[in-house]
Amino acid sequence: MKKCYALLSFIIILSGTLSADEYLRINNVRYWWSYTQGNIDSASILVEPKGVFAECTLLLTFSAGESMFAPTDSLEAEMNFKLPAGSEINDLYLWINGEPVRAKLYDRWTASLIYESIVKRRKDPAILTKTGTDEYNIRIFPLLNDLPRKIRLRYLVPVSNLLSSQSLVNLPLDILHLSLLQPGVFRIACKPSEQYGSVQLLEEPDAKFTPVNDPDFGDCLVKDVSGTAKFTSLNLVLVTNSQSAIQMYNYQDSADDEKYYQLCFRQSELFNITKPRKALFMVDYIDQNCSAYSSQDILDQLEYSIRQSFTSKDSFNIIFSGMVSTFPGHSWIAADSASISGFFDSLNISVFNSYSNLPTLLIDGIDFIKNNGGEGSLVLLSSSNSNGGRDEANSLVSDFLNSLQGTEIPIHIIDLDDQYYDY
Repeated sequence: MKKCYALLSFIIILSGTLSADEYLRINNVRYWWSYTQGNIDSASILVEPKGVFAECTLLLTFSAGESMFAPTDSLEAEMNFKLPAGSEINDLYLWINGEPVRAKLYDRWTASLIYESIVKRRKDPAILTKTGTDEYNIRIFPLLNDLPRKIRLRYLVPVSNLLSSQSLVNLPLDILHLSLLQPGVFRIACKPSEQYGSVQLLEEPDAKFTPVNDPDFGDCLVKDVSGTAKFTSLNLVLVTNSQSAIQMYNYQDSADDEKYYQLCFRQSELFNITKPRKALFMVDYIDQNCSAYSSQDILDQLEYSIRQSFTSKDSFNIIFSGMVSTFPGHSWIAADSASISGFFDSLNISVFNSYSNLPTLLIDGIDFIKNNGGEGSLVLLSSSNSNGGRDEANSLVSDFLNSLQGTEIPIHIIDLDDQYYDY
């Protein structure tokens, strides 16, 4: 697979530093303390399946809106943002005098010097820096009250559930949530592909994509999503034409015309080494600690993941944290379609609590595995931070390991706490 580099419009920097808060703001470049929250006036994205990856082209227009700044102030737009896990930026364009200008790639030091020197000369630069895993910072100059700025960002993102009947591409909705005012419409476009028969939105399965000739993306299928503030996530569902255990893909890069080949296979089916899986999902979810997902989202995503990842030979169960752990099912539940539907139809968000009881949940999870055949894995979904201190966390981990009493139970953890706190 092609080795991808984060590129930049005039400048892109490769770097690995600590992650920072996500934000979009308008800075007065003459006074570092003078800034306000920025706006995204328009947003659209094109998703093109490229085998095991999807190539996404994101168009954003930034503006100062009705800001506190004077017309003569020197302003820049700055955004700290994340892309979906595993993404790699490989192209960036900045519109200058109505024309898109492509970025060049430099090291951090050189790029920073170039950007600052251009800002001092009051010309049009942009600088994109990779600040951590899937985390970036972009700065664009100048930005005036009556002069919005437009960029085109191209990146590759892994396709989830690739060999299932419905593959997923996570869309960067969090970027829109950084805007003071959400854009009225988020245009989601997808190029037709032999690999997939149709597309839909996971969060709006009844939404229809319409074939259009888009001025930015050409011939494609389009769905305009309004009211993006009501969504905590958006996922494009690619309904696949083939569920073969082995597939070969090839595609041609739209920027450099290079051709690539990819092989994807499900080895357990090819070599007949499939072993039924059992997974107990332990949910310790506190709504106020997670901005990305609501309680209903957790249930919807769990159901979707179980349907896509498990077969009828597999089993699952879910327990929810509380004063006393809630077991909707007291034994393993077959992961066939009817059983999954029956289980989740019986649930609603009342199974969630506004507080954490993580120690009890962990012990109950271990006891469930021990009392139901001794086989299975634990998957903890938690947004709890009540054991966030080093001493408390280490003590809890020690007690948890002691409670296993030599039992080998695979444990997976999904941390949903994404809130930042200033002490």
